[in-house]
Amino acid sequence: MKKGLSLLIFWVLAVFTLAGCGTLHLTVNEDGSGVYHYTFYENEYYTTAQMKAKIEEAVADTNESEGVELVKVKKFKEQNGKLEAILEVKRMFYKNDKDLFAPVQDILLYNPSILANLKAVNGYKENADFFEEDKLKKYTVVHFGSLNPSFDTKVTVPGKIAYISGGTLVEDEENTVKINSSNATIVYEPGGNTFSMVFGITLLIILIAGAGTYLFIKKTKKRNAPISNETGEKVEK
Repeated sequence: MKKGLSLLIFWVLAVFTLAGCGTLHLTVNEDGSGVYHYTFYENEYYTTAQMKAKIEEAVADTNESEGVELVKVKKFKEQNGKLEAILEVKRMFYKNDKDLFAPVQDILLYNPSILANLKAVNGYKENADFFEEDKLKKYTVVHFGSLNPSFDTKVTVPGKIAYISGGTLVEDEENTVKINSSNATIVYEPGGNTFSMVFGITLLIILIAGAGTYLFIKKTKKRNAPISNETGEKVEK
């Protein structure tokens, strides 16, 4: 099971919004990596320049403590008292049991209470029995137990969301939830689009390579084929 990432940076940055507000869009990838897209606004405690410096310090401290580049700053943008910070995280779910990322079948063994009080969305049936339905056991669970309610938070997952708690589905987006609680659970059906696309590209490469090899062999055989002289006898080139 992939256990939760301790959102160290999240809590450091949350200090900036104590006197104001901020937004966070979490994008979760299939391998547990992801992107944190923060928006902060200047307040009586911090300017955007000070916020940027604190973020850079938090990122450096986190990577130093882990001994690897766990977090990378992808982008900063300062404009009119607003700071946008986009952070790429190699392992969003790491060293914290409050946040989890795992298949339903693992959650049933580890902490099945997380799957209680879920609401069906996107046309999935209500009152799902995760213990009995084998198909549901292959779905993926994303659970956050330490979100900061002062942020306007959205979470996007790599598949169609089937069940949620602690949030509501964003209109016209079947894979994004707007969080309204410090605790939120998302159960989604892993999408096949990524696999299909990769498989399709791989198959295309194989077909192109195969066609190229066939044409090369055919051309080589034709070039090396014996020719006939005037008497009709075959003569090697």
